[in-house]
Amino acid sequence: MRQKEPEFGNCRQRAGSKEWRKHEEEIRALRLFNTTGSRISHGPSRFEDVLELTKNRCILNLDRCAGFFDGVAKIIRRHGMENQILMKSKPTRDAIARIADSEAAGCMYIPILNETSEGWEMVQKSGLNVVGAELTFASEESPLMREDFMGKLHREGLAVWVNALVYDYEVRLTAGHDDDVSVTGDPADGWGWLIERGADIIQTDWTGLLHRYLEGRGLAEPGMTDIRGMQEKIKEKKYKMRKESKLCLKEK
Repeated sequence: MRQKEPEFGNCRQRAGSKEWRKHEEEIRALRLFNTTGSRISHGPSRFEDVLELTKNRCILNLDRCAGFFDGVAKIIRRHGMENQILMKSKPTRDAIARIADSEAAGCMYIPILNETSEGWEMVQKSGLNVVGAELTFASEESPLMREDFMGKLHREGLAVWVNALVYDYEVRLTAGHDDDVSVTGDPADGWGWLIERGADIIQTDWTGLLHRYLEGRGLAEPGMTDIRGMQEKIKEKKYKMRKESKLCLKEK
């Protein structure tokens, strides 16, 4: 049985205050549990430590900080890692305003669209550095998976992100074409189905197996595992989109 965790009270105390330092010390004293429920020697990592460890090595996806973007953004800027951060949130007016008014406004941003494209137009007009959209859907017939919407994203040079994770078997994020199907069944029915429908990025708990599957299909792109590789791909798509738009105007 796990021991009762300490109560931290109001965790919105001003950073650096006596109360804040007390809470931080209590948190750092905690220890994680492994899959068998046994306590291990490692404790929670500080966000700043994670940033230093990953600096110039990868892109970090931050999608659980919608309520305190400004504080997170200041830490990111202090470490000079704005070009490595991918911010995600539901496309609510409040979340978009928080990001736009924070020091994270220049970071890459991807809205999480659920079942419909509601909020997408607001995102496009936000002035944020939008590089794609995450599509979550319970049915294959979702409007998000229609060619007109998917095609629109690709024509605008934006990446289509899908989430194949199964964090709750009752919550379908990709209409059942997920990690479980891909690992325990036929990956063609999971990851393969998503790729065929136009997914550019697949969020997964099984990166090694997914990479092996992509290699088997001749789809693996080594450069995309590097931050500069992904940024160049995004720039390339946006440049191509602008070039095609200019050609269309000339033809008219």
